[in-house]
Amino acid sequence: MRLYRLTNQERAGHGFTHQFVIEGSELTAAAVTQTVNLVTIAEASFVDDQIVARIDEVFAGPAANLLVEVGVTADPDYRIASSELKTSKAVGDLYTTIPATTGCGDVTSDNVYTAKFTSSSGNLSATTNTGKVSIFMRIVSNSELGSLTQA
Repeated sequence: MRLYRLTNQERAGHGFTHQFVIEGSELTAAAVTQTVNLVTIAEASFVDDQIVARIDEVFAGPAANLLVEVGVTADPDYRIASSELKTSKAVGDLYTTIPATTGCGDVTSDNVYTAKFTSSSGNLSATTNTGKVSIFMRIVSNSELGSLTQA
């Protein structure tokens, strides 16, 4: 997994601060699921509710379905529910967040955001060898929020 901190120009264009890129060749689990840790959020930070997953390259392999979920360890589909990366999908297809019920970006003791991949048949290592998905998030830490001083 590659992490990109987006430039000020990119942030101004779409509002996201981080891009996580995961390629099919990284899915090496000898199981039908594999979880990739994206980021651990510090207590003095928040994650915006709006998270987007974009197919950069359609996934290949024999499995009929390959799903991705984005969330936290205890709730893998907390932000993006099971989203198909293979069947009838095209480069540029987007998945966005499900409505949050706990408020904007609450940081709790479960602060590790993950991408969980699930294959409908066979081990991930045998079913995915090409493909790429980008996950965009807006993560802001308290230190990035400047304070104004009164004149």
